[in-house]
Amino acid sequence: MENLVINSPSNTAHSSSDQPFNAHFIDDIRPTIAHWSSEGVLFAIVTLVNIEGSSPRPVGSQMAVNLNGESVGLISGGCLEETIKLHAIECIQSNTSRLIRYGLDSDYFDIILPCGSGVDILIKPNPSKEWVNKLNDMSASRRTFQWSIQAGTDVFSESSLSEIFQSESVTTAPKQLNKKGLRRSEIASADFSFVKEYFPKKRWVVVGQGAVFDQFIRLAMSFDVELLAYTNDRRYESLKHNPHSNSTYASLHQFAPGSLDKHSVFICLSHDHDIEATILPHVLNSPVGYVAALGSRNTHQQRLERLLELGVNKALFKKIHGPAGLDLGGKTPPEIALSIVAEIIAFENGRRFSKTMNNEMEK
Repeated sequence: MENLVINSPSNTAHSSSDQPFNAHFIDDIRPTIAHWSSEGVLFAIVTLVNIEGSSPRPVGSQMAVNLNGESVGLISGGCLEETIKLHAIECIQSNTSRLIRYGLDSDYFDIILPCGSGVDILIKPNPSKEWVNKLNDMSASRRTFQWSIQAGTDVFSESSLSEIFQSESVTTAPKQLNKKGLRRSEIASADFSFVKEYFPKKRWVVVGQGAVFDQFIRLAMSFDVELLAYTNDRRYESLKHNPHSNSTYASLHQFAPGSLDKHSVFICLSHDHDIEATILPHVLNSPVGYVAALGSRNTHQQRLERLLELGVNKALFKKIHGPAGLDLGGKTPPEIALSIVAEIIAFENGRRFSKTMNNEMEK
């Protein structure tokens, strides 16, 4: 059987000479800086700490830049990144932190932001391996924690990282921890501080096979998420052992409900209703808040009736989004996959939409 060909993106950094579309967008810098630290590569962490006006990226966005000019993450829409790299390398070389204003009221008057805003970034170079190891350990345990950044002091003490104890809410929307819209005169102070909140990496767990499954995988691989895919489609055998991918592939019998937590979503793209009946009861009893299942409205009603027969608590049905996806009017596998990804993004960002999708892919 022919192997499936999908270019697997990696969590590697890129340089300014890279061609577009070589890798998926990386928003979470933690895996990259863990790798750089283990290899002894010097680097700086750049954090967007204030926006006066508007900006395409939210406060708290981060970049990591190493001494070779490689970077991950994004601070602006692309108009500042090359300049930020230069300033970050200077900070690495001098081992000095800097708080820099770009745009409105900036000393760098030749750098004009199209939005007319002012943005402030804090560059912190050369974290210790101990600090990075603690950051990595807390991330690996899927805990929510924060980094308290002080502009004028050594920020890389391990005590600057502290766990946040949260309720069992499934939302990952960040809380408002910092003042917003500060003028330059209000932020240019040695005692300026900022709190960066880190959530567990988003985990998308998908089971199934077929055309919609294939297109969903292609789309999901573009996102900075942890993708766990379970399928009996033998074409995916060649992808199961790719260490440079953001994706993990396994057979359906290896599905582990324990991988689902409140920072996960679950998508069932199987045409086999026996597989659904085996897996969905475990999924619905897990902490996961979003469950999507492929099929028409008639199929979804039959699904709910079968789950009732299997003894699943009816109160859990509110987790299931069926038919899967927002109503974009699409009928082809790529369009349906896109609608499912769109619904996941809406859910993860706390948006709710009415569902009238008329998906006829399965009856």
